[in-house]
Amino acid sequence: MKTHGIDIQKDGINITKLSDDSSLSNSDDETLSTSKANKSYVDDKVESGCRAYRTVAQNIPDATFTKVQFNIEDYDNLNEYDHVTNHRFTATKAGVYLVCSAVQMVILEDASRIVLSVYKNGSEYARCLDYVIGASGYVAPIASVPVKMAANDYVEIFIYQNSAGAKNTYTNHVYMIVQRVA
Repeated sequence: MKTHGIDIQKDGINITKLSDDSSLSNSDDETLSTSKANKSYVDDKVESGCRAYRTVAQNIPDATFTKVQFNIEDYDNLNEYDHVTNHRFTATKAGVYLVCSAVQMVILEDASRIVLSVYKNGSEYARCLDYVIGASGYVAPIASVPVKMAANDYVEIFIYQNSAGAKNTYTNHVYMIVQRVA
């Protein structure tokens, strides 16, 4: 039996996905019907998910909830993240999605407040961090929250800071990951 690719065992049956995506074979070396165009064997395995990030600093105004505009996609399994216009993830299937994000800010002053929130369909869904800084410095709030979504629901990341003036995000450590988990 050829084993060039990924071996999967389910219900006592070994299945091998060949690296060229042209066919699958089971443990009896029978070739299973499939094609790249059909992708029926993939639909049950590839879930919606994306990772997007920023390549340049984004200006965050003082005392205003501002959408973080993740402008580059690392991956987007089902083309659900819009990195050009709306900067949001729109689910194509109903389910529970794990939304994770980090937004590192350039130096904020002592006693500044920083808030990182996940928005669903345009409204705050979860305030993941609401923190007053004890000393000036870099701050990197992190969010991780499961969100139950219907098809066409969307999520976005917003940040707030009040350090007596506009501040920039850092050029690294500014990302959003969304993965369907159930």
